This record gives sequence, structure tokens and C-alpha cells, in this order.
Amino acid sequence: MAHINRIGQIMTQITSIKGQKEYHSHKNYSRCCCAYKKEQILKPTIEEAVEYLQLYKKYACGISGNNQTEYKRYHYLKDSFDWRTQLIEENGGFGLISPTGKLILPPIFQAVFTQFDAIYSVPDLIPVYDGNAWGLVIPGKEPLLVVDFTYSAIIPERWGNRIFFVQEQETGLWGALQLEGVNSNISRKMSLRYRVQHLTELMPPIADDIYEDELYTECSPTTFWMIKKGDKVGILSDAGYSDIIYDTYECDDEHCTFRLIRNDRKRAHIRSINDPSGKYVKSKL
Repeated sequence: MAHINRIGQIMTQITSIKGQKEYHSHKNYSRCCCAYKKEQILKPTIEEAVEYLQLYKKYACGISGNNQTEYKRYHYLKDSFDWRTQLIEENGGFGLISPTGKLILPPIFQAVFTQFDAIYSVPDLIPVYDGNAWGLVIPGKEPLLVVDFTYSAIIPERWGNRIFFVQEQETGLWGALQLEGVNSNISRKMSLRYRVQHLTELMPPIADDIYEDELYTECSPTTFWMIKKGDKVGILSDAGYSDIIYDTYECDDEHCTFRLIRNDRKRAHIRSINDPSGKYVKSKL
């Protein structure tokens, strides 16, 4: 993994050449607990994938029942096999299928993003390449182009499928798109399954590079990103971004806030992970 020490913080490279190669490399390993990992080298057959799905429905909640042999088989399949999507090729074009053999994308693209698990479900949007630029499509037998082929690179955020780091072709600068659920106006009495997916610009292309960092919160780490422009830095979260005018920052893990520090100022700006721009948090320390 492409870790780097920047401004006194240990973070993960994302948009650098090395970062783009290694950002999703955790998918090459299988983890059954935080203290154990092994290289994920076994490619499942369709029969093994179907078997795993059947066992997953029974044992995914950790309930073993009375069949210990079946329960151990479930964990063996879960921890030993690579459940990512599989690449298919036809007439020089590339597409994707799931481990069960289900078509995800027809082989009509010059390149496609493959670093996601496809055994349970697939992302709402998948990066694809037409030979000149990257865009985003809704998967299916007839993919629907949502973001035109305009970017030099598109990197899905690795812990979810809602944020996409995108590089503008003309400037080489990085921004971010975010997929959000918006309530449909069909009927307010409808359930949440009628929420409409809406792609918005989380941050315009203004950063030279983007790095992944974490707040060490009680249940699990909370991810945010450092954005860099020249020798200045800022903060990006799924709630927005700060100006890129700071020299360094300090994290308050307990309160999920940051002290954004400028060397030419005596006081730091306090920013929350839920309000990186400071629109609502105006206090200084």
C-alpha cells in the first residue's frame, strides 16, 4: 500500500502514479480478522460461487446453526476466494461478469474498472474507458452513460461506491463526484427504496493530489481526505471541502474536528468533518 508521511501525518496516496496502482491493492488479500490476512489467489468456479451465495444467505449473520461442516465451508469459501468481478474480452473490447457468470457490462469498452466485489451486488456506477477518456455508466446489458468520456482518470473511493475521484483532462487537476440518494416526489408515503440516485460534484477539480487519512473514532476509523495544491493543503469529506490554503492540520479524533493551521496566522481554523468548509463552524482556537 502506498503510504506516505505528509505534514507529519501518515496517509495513503490515491492520485499519484503509485497511489493509483496500489490504492485498491487490499482487494488482493482476504481478511478473516484484523490480525490475519492472506493473499487471495483462488478464482472460484461458477459452481463454487453459487454454493457460496447459498451459504451466505444462511450464515452471513454469524449464526452457525447445527451444521458445523456447512458453517466451516462457508468461511473457507469466504476467506479463500477472490469474489471480484471478472474481465471478459470480445473483438478487442472488454466487459465484466460476476463470479456466477452473470453479465455486468458487455465487452464494448477499451478498459473497465474491475476492483470491486461482484458476488452479492455491483456498484450503481462503474468507470469505463473509450480509448480517449474515462466516463461512468450504469451497469447492465445495455449500459447507460451517466458521465461522458471527459476525464483522464476516475478512481472510486475504496471503502464504498459513493465517491469518485476524477482528474480533469485539460488541467490534470483532481476533483470528486458523489452519488447521493434523493427522495422521489412520486409519493411521500413511499418507502426509502424509491429514493433516486443523484450524482453531484462534491469538489471541483482544484487539487494537485488527494490523500486518504483517518480519524480514530470509537467504533471504527472515519475516513477523510487531504487535498493538496502546491505546498498548501485542505480537507475533503463526504460533506464538502475546505479551502486549500493551509500548511498543516491536527486531528481531534474524539470530536471529529480539525485544526487547520497556517504558518502566517497565530490562530488555527476549527473545522468539523461534517462541515469542512466552515459554513456552520466559525470558531477559532
